Amino acid sequence: MTVTVTQTVDETGRRMGEIVVEDNGPGVPLEQQPDLFKRFFRGDGHGVEGGAGLGLAIVHDIMVLHNGSVHYEDAPAPEGGARFIVRMPLKTV
Repeated sequence: MTVTVTQTVDETGRRMGEIVVEDNGPGVPLEQQPDLFKRFFRGDGHGVEGGAGLGLAIVHDIMVLHNGSVHYEDAPAPEGGARFIVRMPLKTV
């Protein structure tokens, strides 16, 4: 797993913090991707470990409250995997 933290500028010129979490596992099947951020959603590959399917829904709701965003995309080839990108506005202090 790789976690990258950077600062970017969005299309309006606003400074944004960006956190990218990426792995090289199997990724998320296309048919499950629209449900990733819904409460209580657990994909087919959730394994035997527990979990209520709330984590990504909570991240999504917190980002929306702070004028940010979170989305999923497939990690680039050749390794592939999952990539989650969290973006939030930065304030100057």
